[in-house]
Amino acid sequence: MDNILYGRFRHLRLFYPDELSESTDYDFYGIASIRDYCPNGDSGDQKECKTELDKLNAACIWLFNQIVANKMDSLNGEQLKSIITYIMIWLSYKLNKISDARITTLKKFYNEYIKNHTDSTSCNKINAGCSSTLKNKTGYSGFKEFIEKNEYLMNIDMNFMPSFYDAFKLLFEIYDKCNGNNSDCEECSKAANQFVAKFNELNNVFDIIKNSSYYHVMSTLSTDYNNLKNKSTIQSSNFPSLPAIRKTQGFVQRFTYTSKQASAPSFGFKPSSLSIERKLFIALFTFGAIVLFFGIYYKYSLFGSRKRAQKYLRRKLKSLRRKWLINI
Repeated sequence: MDNILYGRFRHLRLFYPDELSESTDYDFYGIASIRDYCPNGDSGDQKECKTELDKLNAACIWLFNQIVANKMDSLNGEQLKSIITYIMIWLSYKLNKISDARITTLKKFYNEYIKNHTDSTSCNKINAGCSSTLKNKTGYSGFKEFIEKNEYLMNIDMNFMPSFYDAFKLLFEIYDKCNGNNSDCEECSKAANQFVAKFNELNNVFDIIKNSSYYHVMSTLSTDYNNLKNKSTIQSSNFPSLPAIRKTQGFVQRFTYTSKQASAPSFGFKPSSLSIERKLFIALFTFGAIVLFFGIYYKYSLFGSRKRAQKYLRRKLKSLRRKWLINI
């Protein structure tokens, strides 16, 4: 988390708010050079983003070029990788807000919009190429190659992105409240505690498989929080410590979500307790066994009662017959 990342995201959200229903006084095309990443218009003379998906793709490529391509000389390889991860978190969050029957997963959006976009296949900054520099720093020559070589980014379930994006925005709060001459100790501590609470919430929901998409996102959040803590002008005592990321090497359970995705596997995590479906199955099985047991018990009870009644009647008939013969 640094001034470049903070500044570009803050600028973008002024013109292109997180929520589709959120109003803004700024026009989307007011973002410098954003139109360059839109598809060609009807006339072909001016590029135009007609749909929300067009806008989202243009904003995504704009972020990559503004933060990564234009500022890479001042960033190291790990910072560049973290920035791209944050762009993907933001992209997933925004994509989850857009209703489109064609695009239900991050991978589908990537294949249709990002994959063949000129500015994603190579690194370009003002009047110069930067693919070789990016390759030297990260091992990847462009946004496209980074995503494809780090497939975990496309395995992130978009339905969980609101929580991860909330944690990302809280890092912005910490950066805003805990740095510079205008830092506020009380507000800084509040933002830090909110982030740690959100991190704990994410950490306790699932046992995260090491090297999965969720593990990498959690690791990135953890690293940047600790970096902000170390660089802050506020005393570190105002920053509560983060717990270690809970991870497991065990079996990854698959289950169904109620979402835009009719059925999706759990990529890289498993529920920390028994799934609802499994609990329900156990409960129904136990109930069925009890009913069966009492049914058998009741049946044999009736059978035993009938036998005793028949035996009693036979004795009574014999007794009556004996008395009748004597009376004769």
